[in-house]
Amino acid sequence: MPVCRAVSEGDPFTALADEGLLAFDPRAAKWGWELPRIHAKGYTENIADLMAAKLSRLPAAARDALGQLACLGNVAEVAALTWVQGGSEERMHADPWEAVRMGLVFREANVYEFAHDRLKEAAYALIPADERAAAHLRIVPEQPDGYRIEAEARRTGNAIEVKRLPDTGTDTPAALLRYVMHTGQRVIIDDALASSLFPEDAYLVRGVTRSVFCLPLVRQGKLGGLLYLENTGTSHVFTARRSALLERPASQAAISLESTRLYADLQEREAKVRRLVDSNIIGIHIWDFEGNVIEANDAFLRIVGYTAADLRSGQIRWPDLTPPERHERDERARDELKATGSAKPFEKEYFRKDGSRVAVLVGAAAFGDREGQGVAFILDLSDQKRAQQDVRDSERRYRELQNVLAHSNRVATMGQLSASIAHEVKQPITAIAAYASSASRWLAARPPNFDEARLALTRIVADSERVNGIVDRTRAYFKKEPLRTDGLDVNDMIRELIALTRSEASKSGVEVTVELADGLPHVQGDRVQLQQVMLNLMINAIEAMSEMKTGERMLLVRTGRTDENELCVSVQDSGPALAAGSPEGVFEAFFTTKPEGLGMGLPICRSIVQGHGGRLWATPNVPAGVSFHFTLPAQGNASQPVSA
Repeated sequence: MPVCRAVSEGDPFTALADEGLLAFDPRAAKWGWELPRIHAKGYTENIADLMAAKLSRLPAAARDALGQLACLGNVAEVAALTWVQGGSEERMHADPWEAVRMGLVFREANVYEFAHDRLKEAAYALIPADERAAAHLRIVPEQPDGYRIEAEARRTGNAIEVKRLPDTGTDTPAALLRYVMHTGQRVIIDDALASSLFPEDAYLVRGVTRSVFCLPLVRQGKLGGLLYLENTGTSHVFTARRSALLERPASQAAISLESTRLYADLQEREAKVRRLVDSNIIGIHIWDFEGNVIEANDAFLRIVGYTAADLRSGQIRWPDLTPPERHERDERARDELKATGSAKPFEKEYFRKDGSRVAVLVGAAAFGDREGQGVAFILDLSDQKRAQQDVRDSERRYRELQNVLAHSNRVATMGQLSASIAHEVKQPITAIAAYASSASRWLAARPPNFDEARLALTRIVADSERVNGIVDRTRAYFKKEPLRTDGLDVNDMIRELIALTRSEASKSGVEVTVELADGLPHVQGDRVQLQQVMLNLMINAIEAMSEMKTGERMLLVRTGRTDENELCVSVQDSGPALAAGSPEGVFEAFFTTKPEGLGMGLPICRSIVQGHGGRLWATPNVPAGVSFHFTLPAQGNASQPVSA
């Protein structure tokens, strides 16, 4: 029965029943077997040998795959296995499939794992001894040895010489060391001169040593180092008893190595933090919830204007650095620190020692191992705030300059219309004089005709209001009034401008036609600015056509919709065509075709339209002339106009 149990790893029936060496007798209700036949099979008592025999019945590809897995350990990632195999991932999955089906190996999402340590040993045993080193060498080809010699001790006569971190040129049995690193198994070579192990190891092949002992230093399943001993003169030095004596101090050495490594990592991290603090790139200080600033770097002291002596004397307290109106935000950060251990960066201000204020960006984190303390990172925002203010000042100056240019453009335009304005004003004044004379005669009649006199006076009032409107509109164009946003009727604005430019158009022989769509929604904007755009486009068209020697001089002003939320105004003339090139060129600053023009009218018009949320563009007419179009969003969809 011990043999039976060994054969099947505790199940004395399965393996023997499969081979017909064990059978159940239903009539006798018992199992029966023949020990002579079982012994004749030559079963071994060694479980690893039994598992090797079981694995030997697998297909060759499956055995090779399990051998590669054994070289990597009990568990290996799919990527590593594929790389070691040197084939595709599909082939890597196909080769061990039979072993997976039999439950010898488990396959997870990205890893393969032996079902038992003994199976791993059995798979490794299937690799010929003289090929094992080569198998491990394949795992790290053309790469550094994968280890660093920390110390070396050599006995010379009666003295022992110890070197800490010896030269990198130290000669070592690379293949043997890699084997121990990857298998986690110790290696003892009684006589390297007579051994067939590691035939690829140049160091061993040269015959420079006799007895060899290599032991992995393992701590909590993790390889921390190797202990390598050799005797160059005598064979069979490392007996089983001597090897066993070395294993206990080796275990202690593994613990010491791990502790040393952890301490070294801690020192390295602390050194990195110290370099960050001392670099003074940003302000850093250590604080506690009591309000104390315990430690700070020079960058933080410069930001708040204090000295190192002030810090040592306890004069710097972070609640005192904060203006009263910022305390509530600090309290939220304190609660966030207590709840999550960190506070997201936020802007605030600090009082400097001289009483002035400095804008900063603050982020903080609490120390997990020191309750009630933490670290804060402070970035001085003074330069950023000054840059932002400079941008705002530049934008303000730009808007002011735009307003000056727009005003100058309006003044120049009204100068061109001075004769027309005078004519528009003269007509109602002449009518007022006539109506006043007529009213006087009707009142002087006997009997006085009060009805006719009242009619004359009514006409005088109407014409005086007409004059007053013309003067008000003219004054509005000349004045630098602040921007106003009103609900405007585009058609009414165009009618006012047609009346204002009628005389100028007539003098130039231009016939003005309007096509105003009914039911247009109002637009939100500044009346003076939008009328400036329309007037500029109309005057440009009249001036362009006034230089024509032949052909009709037609000016058409049209309104309509592009969609339910947008209006479009078009000013179309029959004058000369645009100069060769893109129509966009006429909107460039200082572009002009007039001998005395500045070339700023159309750029200003485009700026005004864009400030009202619209677009202004030009298209050529066929066969001649130019059309200028601009859109405006309907009221309720318009953005607030920007000063031009």
